[in-house]
Amino acid sequence: MKYIPPEKIAEEGDKIYNDMFKSKYEGHYDGMFLSIDIDTKEAHLGKYPEDALGLAEKKNPDGRFYLVKIGKETAFHVGYIGERYVGMEGGIQQTA
Repeated sequence: MKYIPPEKIAEEGDKIYNDMFKSKYEGHYDGMFLSIDIDTKEAHLGKYPEDALGLAEKKNPDGRFYLVKIGKETAFHVGYIGERYVGMEGGIQQTA
């Protein structure tokens, strides 16, 4: 299988989602996850990301998948807590 950089998988997956699945799923399955195989253009719906990806991998173990949280801009959010929170209860703890 030819290597495809992650950015291209995301670009292709987003295009497939917008062209083929967005209007069908949004408004009906918001908050659920859709895994799209960018090679076959098949989609698998799940309540959790693991469910959607698991179904897709069963169908095509060598697939390249794009994951969407339906009705959201991104499937996951990554955060950062700055240095001013170091040492605060529940914040980042410095180590030697």
